[in-house]
Amino acid sequence: MTGEIGVDWEQRLDWAALRAYRVSRLRERLAAAEIDAVLVQRFENLRYTMSCRPFTSISYFPRYAGFVPVEGEICLLSEAGDVDLNRDGMPWINDLRIWPYDVGESIDVVSQVITDNGLSAARIGYDDMVSPTVVLALAERFPQAELVDGTPAIAEAKMIKSADELEAIRAATIIAEVGMAAAREAVREGIRECELAGVMTHAMFAAGADTLIAYPQVSTDPRRRMGTDQRVRHGDLVLVDHQHRVQRLCRRLRAHVHRLGAEPGAARRVRGPARVRRSGRRRGGAGR
Repeated sequence: MTGEIGVDWEQRLDWAALRAYRVSRLRERLAAAEIDAVLVQRFENLRYTMSCRPFTSISYFPRYAGFVPVEGEICLLSEAGDVDLNRDGMPWINDLRIWPYDVGESIDVVSQVITDNGLSAARIGYDDMVSPTVVLALAERFPQAELVDGTPAIAEAKMIKSADELEAIRAATIIAEVGMAAAREAVREGIRECELAGVMTHAMFAAGADTLIAYPQVSTDPRRRMGTDQRVRHGDLVLVDHQHRVQRLCRRLRAHVHRLGAEPGAARRVRGPARVRRSGRRRGGAGR
């Protein structure tokens, strides 16, 4: 494991090679599945195929899409507010278009991408975040095309990691450990669950995390996961569970961090080793 900052005196992560590897892997698995192109909207699939960092918000999802043909240029369809940023910051994307807010207009844009790539009668895949409305509309517009689930091919592509991607996974794991260490250091009698969540989140973002996958779970109540303003008390078992993303790679750590000591004033005592479980993403089969 080398340092995280790019330097001129040591070979570190080669992001250009990593991007090329991902697209090549996906095209290989699409071809094996006899799929000519795939449309993706799941955030982790956008990161994998486009190296796009979409703005994550419940109300803004999904306002990005990626189109990967087996042959030809990959295409990023971006939320309008990010187009100039992406044009300047993502030189590897030669085909950049706007993903409209209106569903009918977005279907028009995707239809044009399909036509421009000569895939009107092709076998086109889609991931599990593409709206059925879009899929059905495309099937009507291109009666000679076949619309199929592309999720299995995407998952197969992600199963084999390059050396650069393995290195990036290690970096993501270190940041997860930074967040957990901050939580262990900060937990004490009287701290609020929400404060502990904030400490952990701050530590991970300061270390280089770029996205939270879910609200950090800090709880002293076994029936509840999300933190509240409840204060940690003597004898409490504190559950800490955080998920974050670094360079598209998801990392999750869960631990029963502390049972505060049996004697007053022993707030930092840990009874036995903390139990830590690392896990990957959940559904969607897309790997890390």
